[in-house]
Amino acid sequence: MIEKTFDYATADDKKIEILVEREDVQINHAVMPPGEGLPEHFSNSNVNLIIVRGTMSAQLGDQEAHIYTKGNIL
Repeated sequence: MIEKTFDYATADDKKIEILVEREDVQINHAVMPPGEGLPEHFSNSNVNLIIVRGTMSAQLGDQEAHIYTKGNIL
């Protein structure tokens, strides 16, 4: 088999997991129940977020928080 598959959690409970961690890419999967989130943190790389269900609020830099919904890629 040439391809490599990665499994991730599909439940609704809070979960943050690293799916792929290589020198050139890292793919994380996160599930946050309503009202929960992450503390302020900083990244030293490019980050893209794919919202697959629900909504997410994110405040980047000094800008106001924005709401992102299912189907958005940030």
